[in-house]
Amino acid sequence: MSEREERIETSDGAMTTFVAHPDAGGPFPVVVVYMDALGLRSELRDIGRRIADAGYFVVVPDLYYRQGDGISFDAEKLGDPASDEMQRMFASMQQLDDETVMSDTRAALDQLASDPAAGDGPKGCVGFCLGGRLVVRAMISFPDEFVAGSALHPSFIVAEGPDSAHLRIGEVRGELYVGLGGADTFQPPEAFEPARAELERHGVRHSVEIHDGADHGYMIPGAPAFHDEACERAWERTFDLFSRELGAPVAG
Repeated sequence: MSEREERIETSDGAMTTFVAHPDAGGPFPVVVVYMDALGLRSELRDIGRRIADAGYFVVVPDLYYRQGDGISFDAEKLGDPASDEMQRMFASMQQLDDETVMSDTRAALDQLASDPAAGDGPKGCVGFCLGGRLVVRAMISFPDEFVAGSALHPSFIVAEGPDSAHLRIGEVRGELYVGLGGADTFQPPEAFEPARAELERHGVRHSVEIHDGADHGYMIPGAPAFHDEACERAWERTFDLFSRELGAPVAG
């Protein structure tokens, strides 16, 4: 496998981005991985490697780059909602703006388009926590490019106000998989119901799955909430979706 870190030039600076893909046999369909609130760290790079091993050109951007290089948070220190680590994480997360992240996404796709290993056909995206919401935003913002999206333990797809992502989720033209944690108290399954209603009302191809016993963060190995069975089931559904919509065989 080939892997590296690139600096993607955006309107606000240089965004560190982890890139991975198979060594030979490309070009490979592009998959963008949207990080959770803990930032770009070893666990996210490992997730990128797993997707690349299945036959994809994987892009994992550091969305906190405007706040500094290498910002990440320790899941082991987030048990107390009042902890300093939790407060710092929420402060960083609240500085992210969905529209700006879509601009970053455009910059990453444009810069990497010249890479011969990156395919120019349909693309996929997968995201965790806040990244799950960004999957929805990407499929709305770039409907001709992102034809497959996997939103895993997503946060605040349904929010208050006219900018809530769920109000435009009917504009998705590709296929969306949503994996929710049945034991998630931060974003319980019922919080997604208004979004599900919009998906059904607009006839968007989608699948919503509730993983019994899984809490928020169940997809991230090493995290306190990691749930092996739910994680593997969600990856199975995600890779099935990518294989079907992106035209790449599942090799991993």
